[in-house]
Amino acid sequence: MSMIPPELNSLEAAPLMCAGRTSLVPCVTAVRSRRSGRDTSLGGLGHLAVQFARKLGFKTVALSRGTEKQELAYTLGAHVYIDTESSNPAMELQKLGGARVILATAPNGKVISDAVNGLGFEGELIVVAYPSEPIQAFAWQLLGERRSIKGWTVRPAKYLSEDVLNFSVISGGSADDRSFSVRASGLAYEKMMTAKVHFRAVLRMGD
Repeated sequence: MSMIPPELNSLEAAPLMCAGRTSLVPCVTAVRSRRSGRDTSLGGLGHLAVQFARKLGFKTVALSRGTEKQELAYTLGAHVYIDTESSNPAMELQKLGGARVILATAPNGKVISDAVNGLGFEGELIVVAYPSEPIQAFAWQLLGERRSIKGWTVRPAKYLSEDVLNFSVISGGSADDRSFSVRASGLAYEKMMTAKVHFRAVLRMGD
């Protein structure tokens, strides 16, 4: 059982136990391997990854569909925002020099596959989402630039929960969530599955 820092309440800490670990640890891994760049979409994982990546010193690029999240991306700390509907994100990343690390948080196989071409030399695509479609890449996309694709999951790193909570307090990173009474869990699930809760839904157990 992780100890919640006194600066956080249970509603604030809940999303960090999963989404926080999933987004922070790949960022830390990239720092340790001396990589310098990060790209992420702005969902439940992505909005945390943008904050963590910026706090860890990355030049942070946020990718998302449309312009409605552009202001949010800059508020969270992104240096650059790329609208994937109005531009070719891989080409835009190449204009910036190519991404050294892409954190794939969108559960869309085609989007993840297309991101490969946005990697720079020895760039690494880290997949933390669970798309139902296959992820596809040709050998030539990987070989010439020595690119790689890897998966990452929070399991079984139980001890990392406290690290993430403490880092969130120190860095000021926080999850944007909406809380529901436990009696409204059906409604919370419905809104989550229909993307009406953009980030994370949290159940209040005492209500």
